[in-house]
Amino acid sequence: MKRSALAGACLATLSLAGCGGSAPKVMNLGPVGVFTSAQDCAASEKLKLPDCSILIQQALQIHQQSAKTYISARLCEEAEGADRCERTDNNAFRPKLLAFMINFTPPPGLPTAAPLYATKEKDAVGFTTGEKGKTLLAIDETLTFSNEAKFVAEGYVTKQ
Repeated sequence: MKRSALAGACLATLSLAGCGGSAPKVMNLGPVGVFTSAQDCAASEKLKLPDCSILIQQALQIHQQSAKTYISARLCEEAEGADRCERTDNNAFRPKLLAFMINFTPPPGLPTAAPLYATKEKDAVGFTTGEKGKTLLAIDETLTFSNEAKFVAEGYVTKQ
């Protein structure tokens, strides 16, 4: 099974996280951040690398368990857009996991993470959450978009 470069990078990142159940410790509280990897998250200096890895692993699990699936690549691309789908382990298709949203200050307490997918909004540089399709745009000053996340989002801008 082929995996995208991003998925490979994410899996490599997760292998660095190791096992452990300790809760992430917040360094500098802030708003929601959008990142492409644990290293990208740690570069924000809001969390340390092991904590970012734990959160991204949680988002990856959500993606694997909850992303909408399609029985064929054609159906997936009709719904999600061209080059926006990946094959699952059971030969179905789902939207590509492109980035991660980390909420550093959720009520009440510990940071949370969620998978992000390409947005379908015309000319929008950003991502969409999986559960309710909330769009996070790079121009939103209340969000922290890493340079890497902006770069990935720019590659999926819809011009139609």
